[in-house]
Amino acid sequence: LPSIVSDLREKIIFLKNKLDENRKEIEDKLKQISQTIDPDHLSKVIEVMKTQREIAQKLRFDDIDKKISENLIDFEDVSKIYELFKRAKRLAITDISRKSEISREKLIDMMLDPEKGLEMLEIDGDFITLKQLGTQPTQGIAAIPTTEIKGAPFKAGSEEISQNQELQILREFEYISGQVRFKVGVLNQSPGVLTNIKIDFTIPDALKWITYEPITYKRKGDSVIIPKLSLNEKKSLNLYLEPISCMSGPINAIVSYFNALDEPRAITMRPKVIGITCPIFFTEEEANLARVESLYRQLTHKDKKILPIHKGQDLQKIFNLLLKVGGSHQIKLVSKEFSAENKYGKIMYYGLTKVKKQKMVILFQLRGGEQIIEVEIAGDNEEAITALLAEIENQLREIFTKEKVIKFGDKFHEMKTSVILGYCPFCGANFDIDQQEEFIKGKSITCEYCDKVINFN
Repeated sequence: LPSIVSDLREKIIFLKNKLDENRKEIEDKLKQISQTIDPDHLSKVIEVMKTQREIAQKLRFDDIDKKISENLIDFEDVSKIYELFKRAKRLAITDISRKSEISREKLIDMMLDPEKGLEMLEIDGDFITLKQLGTQPTQGIAAIPTTEIKGAPFKAGSEEISQNQELQILREFEYISGQVRFKVGVLNQSPGVLTNIKIDFTIPDALKWITYEPITYKRKGDSVIIPKLSLNEKKSLNLYLEPISCMSGPINAIVSYFNALDEPRAITMRPKVIGITCPIFFTEEEANLARVESLYRQLTHKDKKILPIHKGQDLQKIFNLLLKVGGSHQIKLVSKEFSAENKYGKIMYYGLTKVKKQKMVILFQLRGGEQIIEVEIAGDNEEAITALLAEIENQLREIFTKEKVIKFGDKFHEMKTSVILGYCPFCGANFDIDQQEEFIKGKSITCEYCDKVINFN
């Protein structure tokens, strides 16, 4: 034991001496470095750095002054928002709108347009993070032709574009058949092939993902994968989203891919705010048939859903259920007619919204020979028409299931939606991918089980 203690003592002394040597060596080096520093030179370096920082700041604020003179931005509004971000880096859009007294719509427009003096580093639901004040205008965004997507075309304005040096993203939406069709186009602007392009969507809870096209792309959860993009190639994707409730919120997406060097890359799509305004009716005045038919022709927007009914159903019962659904809204019944012999029924309603006093005409047509129900709405507000069509479809699905008019409510959809989902709207038989693609291209297809011909239009 004494010999072990002695050995340990010697090792401790050795380590202490080594530590002292290292400390002295470090102190000598620090002293040597300090002696080589010229205080005057150091002060000059600091002064140059300070001057450069001031010049950079001046250039940045000169850019704002230029934009103000060109009426591109409202400096007072930008200043209000910037003052809020001095206290917190991350704020909710609703809080900014309330504190700055700037409308939510104008605020979102400012956030998404770098020409307005603000650039967003991140938008996460209702929360945003400010990157900096007074950004330079977006440079080098190439104008590209209208993206080939069936329906309303993309506008290739800079506010709809997200891009890096390799990939460009465009997005837009339209209201169609009581749904929101959200359209995304991706363009390869790199010198090589891009592969495994994955578009990962974040969709508000008030919108239900129904289906997408082209159906040949693989879907994983809320992501759709495009296998590859060749040089200068552009491809498109449509999402069909159904409103569950009134809402206003952004659709976000992150696009990840591998470039020609097999390096992983990602780009964030500019958020696109979707609004669904649910009409609240308060219709006191009466309206005769001639007046409502004239109004129907004058209204600027019309949209419709075509819903299937199964063969052999009691048409009188279905007609009465249509009356019940229409009567659940505070709208006026203008006319109704039903002929069992002709297998035809027609119901017309007139409605006036409570707040904005907007006029709407709601038309139900039961065509028993074709096994369809056509629900058409005319009005001056696309959002309200889309919301009401979606609500009526949900009401019909619920009441038809309860009254055993249909067996499976989850398969009761607008005709086009049914085919894109892969089944016959009349008998539920599955369609193969070739039939679905033919239908999407605008061609008629025939179900081999029930022999029903389904037209795209």
